[in-house]
Amino acid sequence: FLNNITEELDLVNQLKNINSDLNQIKDDLESIWDEYKRRMLEYLEHLTKIINIIKKKHRELSLDFITSKIDSLKSKIDREFITLTIKLSEIEKEKRNIRSEFYELIKNILDKEEILVLECIVELSKRSEIIWNEEIYNMVKNKLDINSNKIDKIISKLVKEGYLKLGVALTV
Repeated sequence: FLNNITEELDLVNQLKNINSDLNQIKDDLESIWDEYKRRMLEYLEHLTKIINIIKKKHRELSLDFITSKIDSLKSKIDREFITLTIKLSEIEKEKRNIRSEFYELIKNILDKEEILVLECIVELSKRSEIIWNEEIYNMVKNKLDINSNKIDKIISKLVKEGYLKLGVALTV
């Protein structure tokens, strides 16, 4: 009889350990999801900002359906992991489709390198109101194999066409 009680207590302890392990896994998954969600929402905000910059200059472009898709995707992911109703692969597919559709719409306005430079500047603008050329060079060079002169030409074009404003600073 005592043997049976000891075995049952061992089983109860094992179940407690399993439950504890499962709670830890759940917490880890929620933490990973929160980081993914934060990054995805940040990316979508950057893309929305780029769309707004382009819309301001090219009112003839119909970009509202893309912003609607962005809002729809935001609503699907801006929730707790446990209530998620969409697979991560579907989220990534929607993200790629939105980006592809946007690039397709503006391919005659800006090329991929110009869009990348603009994306980098938008991302850097979230960190600081002042963006140094070196920051732009470093970020762009990490994503694309182009030199500083080419980046300067792209920035000059973006300024000339009204997508960006140029500024200067004193060295002291």
